[in-house]
Amino acid sequence: MPYYDYLWLSQYEIDFLSNNGAEAVVVMPEIVWHLFMLSWVASSIGLFFFINFARKAFIALVIFTALLNPFLGWQVFSPFDAAVVSILNMIDGALIVMAYFTSISVNFNKHLTSSSSVTNNP
Repeated sequence: MPYYDYLWLSQYEIDFLSNNGAEAVVVMPEIVWHLFMLSWVASSIGLFFFINFARKAFIALVIFTALLNPFLGWQVFSPFDAAVVSILNMIDGALIVMAYFTSISVNFNKHLTSSSSVTNNP
């Protein structure tokens, strides 16, 4: 739960939001979640620099997250958090479409070709 919700939510609402993850089938240590978040950030930075592996990692993270969500228990969001999550999901979809189905996808292949041609020259 974000640290700013206490500014506009009542104590009852904060207590309700603290039930996030109840009855979860998959419970992971906090360090795993931090590494998971770090991998999202790393793949996003890789997308910015048109690294082909980052494109594959990003789509793998989207798929893994979608498959993992049903096992994480009840998800309780404040209205603001729900709006942010919805917008971020749409942005993820747009990034995938742009990375694979637009003229931008050529930049990922150029980066792959230029790095392999540098290593093949004696």
